Amino acid sequence: MAKRQDNAREHKEAVQKFEQMLKNNLSFFFESHEYEYIISFYIEKNQWNHAAKACEFAISQYPFSTHFLLDKCVILAHKKQFEEAHRLLDFAENMQPNDADIIIARSQLFMQNGEHKKNIGYLKYAVEMSSEPELIYFHLGLAYQVNGEFENAIQYHKKALEQDIENEEVFFELAFCLDMSGMLEESISYYKKFIDKDPYSHYAWYNLGLLYSKLEQFELALNAYDYATIIKADFSSAWFNLGNTHFALAQYSDAIDCYKKVIEFEEASVEAICYLGNCYEKMEQIDAAMDQYRQSLRLDPNFPEALYGMAFCLEKRNKWFEAYGFVRKAVDADELNGDYWFLLADVEAKIGNITHALESYEKASLLAPDNSDIWLSWSLVFYEQAEYEKAFSIVSLGITENAKSAELYYHASIYLINQGKYKEALDFLQNALILDFEMHPILFEYFTNLEVQKGLYKIIEQYKDKE
Repeated sequence: MAKRQDNAREHKEAVQKFEQMLKNNLSFFFESHEYEYIISFYIEKNQWNHAAKACEFAISQYPFSTHFLLDKCVILAHKKQFEEAHRLLDFAENMQPNDADIIIARSQLFMQNGEHKKNIGYLKYAVEMSSEPELIYFHLGLAYQVNGEFENAIQYHKKALEQDIENEEVFFELAFCLDMSGMLEESISYYKKFIDKDPYSHYAWYNLGLLYSKLEQFELALNAYDYATIIKADFSSAWFNLGNTHFALAQYSDAIDCYKKVIEFEEASVEAICYLGNCYEKMEQIDAAMDQYRQSLRLDPNFPEALYGMAFCLEKRNKWFEAYGFVRKAVDADELNGDYWFLLADVEAKIGNITHALESYEKASLLAPDNSDIWLSWSLVFYEQAEYEKAFSIVSLGITENAKSAELYYHASIYLINQGKYKEALDFLQNALILDFEMHPILFEYFTNLEVQKGLYKIIEQYKDKE
């Protein structure tokens, strides 16, 4: 962890030194690795003018480094200056003919400019000359993949794997293409042939585990990951996925042991520390969970899953205002996560920001329409304000997305009864009883009037007899 903090400090100092140089029109010397970080920092922050300036300085100081020429190529592509970018790659190619990184950079230019056929033709030509054909095969697969030609993509991803079985990224993309083509299950034998070829290949077992995980065959996945860790005891990726699989099976103590192994081999694993917290949270050990989330946030203050975890724990402790701060940051860090918007909506409702809560529920429902709890919580805000018609409108929209949610049907009938629409309410109540008869006591939480209860009992008893 100390090494990571030292690197972070050095990187920050390099950027500050570069900006001081620009501001004061000075001239400083930078190591090539410092320029690499400075340029990547500005590109990640979308500060393209600063990135371009850093590139120019780096090229003038290290004129024979193709790395900085490729960085400049990325900047030119962002500006849609494709012809100039290609000329720059011609110059780089003269220094390092058939270099795989230069080939891939040109391929990316074709892709960004929408020149799909030209890109495919170029890569097929280049793979014959490249010193790293496995990388070019992989990018051929990606070129077909982005165009939706998954069967062709599979062919080239497989060629890449035949030359480099340890490329985890290729295995991941291959599994995606197989999934999109509906060929995951029938590909198990393909994955197993790597094990037949080398039974002690930890990568072969690991990737078989990834396939089983994708197929949700978790017990088989456990076995595969387990073999991978036996063969290579410090294989942190296998320990991490073994932990994830135990978590999926609600085996939280076993998952904790696995995540601790990841931390042992990767001291500063933000994800593993955060997922440790998630395990403790599931085991209702809230203090331990919050400790892990805090550790994760010390390493990465904007890690959305840890921010969400902290907010969730604080919400469970009825610390609404503290929870709000964390979940707001989680949403800002990942605006496309429906769970984050859902928790934000719940917290906003609890602290009385009803208008904002309703907006957040709507956002959550658009991002995760199959989460019936979102629709239910959203409708309950209106119910608590005695706006039964609006409550019913929300829950009926939820039913269109979650046709098998008995709870939504029960609440639809509750809202209609409150409007005096008994005939419509009966239709929803009957559907609710069909879906989950045992849930019917929920009705009596909303109706304390004895006459209403008697009427509901009659309907329920009649339906029970039919059952």
